Amino acid sequence: MRFYRFVRTVRWDSLFFKHYGHLEQHGYTSGYNAFLLANVKLLSIDVFEGGEVVGLPALEDIAEGNDIVPLWKED
Repeated sequence: MRFYRFVRTVRWDSLFFKHYGHLEQHGYTSGYNAFLLANVKLLSIDVFEGGEVVGLPALEDIAEGNDIVPLWKED
């Protein structure tokens, strides 16, 4: 995992876009959620004052689980 030190007035979404590109490119729900969960202790901050350090998880290492089966397909 890489790390990033926030500069003043940066928001979560702009940091994600800066480091990962388009939201759709990495699967917004899985990629953005993984990014936020890697930094759960800082989620109460909307706009950073500067100096906060956040983790930037490698999104290619994140795999969606295939063990969840809808109720109508269970045997």
